[in-house]
Amino acid sequence: MTNNFKTGKYTAHKKSGIGSGKLRLSREIPRRVVSFFLLFSVDILSIIVSYLLAYYIRYLFVEGILRVHHGAPFSVYIQFYYLLFLWPIVFAYEGLYSRRLSFTEETMRLWRGSTIATGFVIFFAFVLKAYIMSRTIVLLAWILSLLILPPMRASIKILLAHLGVWDRKLLIVGAGGSGRMLARGIKRSSSLGYRIVGFLDDDPKKQGK
Repeated sequence: MTNNFKTGKYTAHKKSGIGSGKLRLSREIPRRVVSFFLLFSVDILSIIVSYLLAYYIRYLFVEGILRVHHGAPFSVYIQFYYLLFLWPIVFAYEGLYSRRLSFTEETMRLWRGSTIATGFVIFFAFVLKAYIMSRTIVLLAWILSLLILPPMRASIKILLAHLGVWDRKLLIVGAGGSGRMLARGIKRSSSLGYRIVGFLDDDPKKQGK
């Protein structure tokens, strides 16, 4: 009789655990969708801004200083809008929408991804025979994207963390020196979105501290 009672209690607890797991998953999916959508939008916006700035920098230099006709209007570049999606595709391959990375690691992946995407743009411009597209503007936009993308992404992640969309609770195993050092590193990298809720340690002297 005792065994039956224990089994029943265990089964109920197990079912409850499954239910709570499904509830957490149902809450997590909208947060991931919102995070992906905002990061995707920021990436696209950053590339557009990079090309706009590159166009006007070249415009000011060529027409303002050299007094030479600038060439194709910006509307020429707008017709190739679909090339913008090369950046999110490469960024997704780099894990920039699915992984939590430090600012340094994310910056390196952004630089690599933007370089690859720019290489694809040059390749497609050659295949499509879009010779009217200025290589100077493409290269300037690439350089500007390296400067614009990292702070834009870090800012939106910090905002999402403050809104509770990007944050994730974290329990550190070990309350010793290594655990404390890890906690300080995580707190300095606010863009990771981790919120430390405590330490787990079997040393009675460290409990409650």
